[in-house]
Amino acid sequence: MTRTRTLFWAVALDPRDVLSIVDGIDLGGADDTNALQLRPEFHCTLLYVGRKVNKNAVAFADWRGRICNIIIDGIGRDANYLTLRVTRVADGDDDVPFFGTTRHVTVACAPGWRPAGSPAALDNIELLSEPVQLAGVVKEYV
Repeated sequence: MTRTRTLFWAVALDPRDVLSIVDGIDLGGADDTNALQLRPEFHCTLLYVGRKVNKNAVAFADWRGRICNIIIDGIGRDANYLTLRVTRVADGDDDVPFFGTTRHVTVACAPGWRPAGSPAALDNIELLSEPVQLAGVVKEYV
């Protein structure tokens, strides 16, 4: 199997922007062993490759470093995750390529839970009163 240094492609987001959307949501108290823990950074994954060669990765050659906008329309919460639902990732009229099942941003996870499962929280979605647009940068994570 041929390997590559790339782990995934994503839109990197400013933590202040993401946290402003979830401000006031209780993640669990300090004495709660299952309190959700904020992720160290925030992004919307576009393609996960797991350091394996993936033919879809070439789609990002012209997107690297480009600023784009993501539209968030809801917040999902369950016992293990706090997740934002992303409805669109684009630069103007140009949609950024996406190779996955559910566009999302993982905000927080319960101890021992991996971010990859966070779209499950969108089964319990609360729609925002108005969609929120955030700017981010297309980035290759290694």
